[in-house]
Amino acid sequence: MTKTVLFVCVLSLALMGCGKEKKAGVQDLNAGYSYSYTENGCDTGVQNFDSKQALCDGLQDEKLNKRCARALRKIAYENECVGIFTPKNLSRLVH
Repeated sequence: MTKTVLFVCVLSLALMGCGKEKKAGVQDLNAGYSYSYTENGCDTGVQNFDSKQALCDGLQDEKLNKRCARALRKIAYENECVGIFTPKNLSRLVH
């Protein structure tokens, strides 16, 4: 009985994760591409694109992504796009 309880506890902790909150992934939709990244409570919001080129441009756009999750967007860019990840629209955002 105790081994089962221990296993369930360990499994629960593993599924919950720990440390910084991260969420990542580009979805290849039938009509385009979509992503939403959250890192340390900062959320890009859902971004939708009609083409892979638009996706790659969007991943680099700081203003579009509310200056959130740059590291996760860079990883996605390196997996999905050609070239070097170069952030755009770096001017300060005014709230």
